[in-house]
Amino acid sequence: ASLSPTIDIPPGPLPVKLNLALKYLDDTYAYAFSQEGVTRDIDGRDKASELPAGTYGVTIRLQGVGLDQEYKFRLENPGAAGRLRLEPAL
Repeated sequence: ASLSPTIDIPPGPLPVKLNLALKYLDDTYAYAFSQEGVTRDIDGRDKASELPAGTYGVTIRLQGVGLDQEYKFRLENPGAAGRLRLEPAL
């Protein structure tokens, strides 16, 4: 599945946390994080955003005045009893 939400991050020097995915430790699935997913399912386990065990490519694109840059990552969901890992893609 290809998910491509857009969010607005206010300009300025303050750091901003960007939630990409969530996973409950005892769950096999992870879930792509979105406001819509949390709206549909309060704990964020939205079936439309399921990420089974596996490796996923994640691209973050930041655009703004004088800025247009992509960052590529590898998101790994090891399955049940495992934690999500996010690493820069090589």
